[in-house]
Amino acid sequence: MRKIVLLAGCSWLAVSAALSMPAAGAEPVPDGGKITVKVTVTATAKGKSDIRTSAIDHSFTGSCVLKAGGRFRGDLATGQAMAGDTAAMEQTTTNMQAQMNDADLEQLGKDMEAKMAACGADEACQMAVMQEAMNDPRVKAGGQIAQQNAPAVNALANQMSDTNLQTFTPERCEGTMKVNDRHVTDDPGGEAGADAYQETVTIKDSEKFSPGLDRWAITVMGDYKSEQSIFSFRPPQGGQFASTSSVKGKGETGVTFLPDGVAWPERFGPKPGFLKGGSETLDAPGGQVTIKWTVQRGG
Repeated sequence: MRKIVLLAGCSWLAVSAALSMPAAGAEPVPDGGKITVKVTVTATAKGKSDIRTSAIDHSFTGSCVLKAGGRFRGDLATGQAMAGDTAAMEQTTTNMQAQMNDADLEQLGKDMEAKMAACGADEACQMAVMQEAMNDPRVKAGGQIAQQNAPAVNALANQMSDTNLQTFTPERCEGTMKVNDRHVTDDPGGEAGADAYQETVTIKDSEKFSPGLDRWAITVMGDYKSEQSIFSFRPPQGGQFASTSSVKGKGETGVTFLPDGVAWPERFGPKPGFLKGGSETLDAPGGQVTIKWTVQRGG
């Protein structure tokens, strides 16, 4: 008999129907659906001082599985929901709930449920209870509440149906970082070569990042109406890599993925296409950093 009570707010179904209908443009991903972003990053740089030269060559390949969040109406540039939507939703819901409370519709539902339970399998009894419910003035009041709020509900449904943004947050990421660096020190020392020092250090190694979010990650926000997307990459974190010194022999050297002096942006975009691949190139001293990515639905 709860269905009888819900008849009073039947217009509210328009909101749910509107939210299930995507706006014109690309097709959004169902809530909770997955996408996979695959990334390739290369970083090269060269440096030279009075006594030292360096050549850096790093690469990274990885993938992240991201989970789709709910859709909302907002501004891709700021990632914020459209001002007023939340307040309007809360106000409309509060108004209808207060009116239904005043009409004592919840108690009507409880009363009818009790009577239907008492009927058991007696269909004639059930029909009599149904007829009694339809004749109850509280049901009529519920219908009036729905009719009175229909304009506000319909306006809200139309407003909320104009959703355009969807966010995607990482669930797991993995990848492999490779290092092929060479650092040469040639210090002639002081007078007559005092304290002269020569050393060549080569770092050539790779490390596979275990699945997780601590070493690197991606978040995505897409506008499926205007068909644009913004990608936020947290660059790979470095680690300890096998190295060989002409003086000290074999060992390990700490390496950061990005060369010094690289300005890594907080996000890339807006890029054309909803959940489409892309690329970026960043300047590095004596080299560059390139980022390429692809996106596919499913995880």
